[in-house]
Amino acid sequence: MLSVHIDFKQLIIKDIKKRDLPYMIKWYNDKKEYQYATGLNTPIFLQQLTQRYMALIHTESAFYVGIYLKGTGEMIGLFKGSVRKEKVVALWIDSIIIDKQYRRQGYATLSLQAMITHFKEYAYISKVYISVVEHNLAGIKFWHANDFEVAQKMSKQLMLDQKKYDILVMCKVL
Repeated sequence: MLSVHIDFKQLIIKDIKKRDLPYMIKWYNDKKEYQYATGLNTPIFLQQLTQRYMALIHTESAFYVGIYLKGTGEMIGLFKGSVRKEKVVALWIDSIIIDKQYRRQGYATLSLQAMITHFKEYAYISKVYISVVEHNLAGIKFWHANDFEVAQKMSKQLMLDQKKYDILVMCKVL
């Protein structure tokens, strides 16, 4: 796993440790608030999350980081993704979660800026990709506000609640 430690303004972004998983399980199991970010619409148990974490830490190009408030050390969110080297070196963000009590305070944008700056400097990325469910209008608005544009539409790629949804792949060229 790629190791990350970023001290950026009022945030610390650093590798998630196994001891953090019990705290994070609430996000993975709150379908109403986080199913688009996690891609899950059924409960996940700590053992399952631990298995996923253990598999991820052995993936060389992946990262799984917590977003912490510098003053209190409280974990307020996470990023999961990878750096992929194909035609260009790109950062792929699979999940971004900000705890609902910390939304609309600029933490998602601030942590996104920190991650992009970090990986631009240390991995020489030239693009950032994300995918978002097409009817997640708040998510699309967030990505557009951060200069992401739709690069591709994939039809019926995500199954949630027995229904297939279209996915938008969005890209930011640095």
